[in-house]
Amino acid sequence: MTGSEAFSIADLSVLTLAGMAGAAFLCSFLVGLSAVGSGLLLSVIIVPFLGIEAVVPIISVFALYSNVARSVIYRQSIDWRKVWPVMIPLVPAVALGAKIYLSLEPAYIAALLGTVIIISVPIRRKMAEMKIEVGNKGMFCVGAGFGVYSGAALGGGIILIPFLLGAGLFGPALLATDAVVSVVVNVTRMSMFGWHDALGLQHLMVGTLFGLVSFPGIWASRWILLRTPIRIHTIAMEIILVVAGFYFLWKAYSG
Repeated sequence: MTGSEAFSIADLSVLTLAGMAGAAFLCSFLVGLSAVGSGLLLSVIIVPFLGIEAVVPIISVFALYSNVARSVIYRQSIDWRKVWPVMIPLVPAVALGAKIYLSLEPAYIAALLGTVIIISVPIRRKMAEMKIEVGNKGMFCVGAGFGVYSGAALGGGIILIPFLLGAGLFGPALLATDAVVSVVVNVTRMSMFGWHDALGLQHLMVGTLFGLVSFPGIWASRWILLRTPIRIHTIAMEIILVVAGFYFLWKAYSG
């Protein structure tokens, strides 16, 4: 990858920034319902304006804010007994994954993201059907694999969520516990990107803008979550993710 300042906020119109911020609000609302998909969806929207290399660094900043919001909103539901086994191997694993990401060329990044997004749909469905049961030792192993994946690509929730479900977490407890783990993932990923000059001031400013608008989105989704089923939302998100995946593959092919 190249340097950290591949784009400038000064080159973006107020309307463009407002539109992307609105998309960040909507994506944070969706992730507040399902715990997966916000970064994947938002990445499709920002690529045409900010470039493929800016995707994961900016989404990391955005995801840090949105997951801090989820952690605060659902703080009473956090299951710390399920968090710690995942945390132990998480930081070095994410650092390794981020190092892999930083070694990739833009076309390979697009191909990786596109492939991950598309296969996330059948993987999520299949793992949900399997109803995996896992203890603390199993969660330790999950944390290592999930960490490497999350350092190198977006959408790590497709790996973690089924195992959290298998560990007996549902509803607010699932969202809260996943959020705490995701905070550590994104802090580690941002640290690695910053150390290797792949996360600059421009990324931080745009990511912070997206992150700030995520707070009301998470609050709004909490109101919906406690009152309605999410089956229709899940199906709609899966359709959007598949379309987004093919978009990234097209970007990889077209250069």
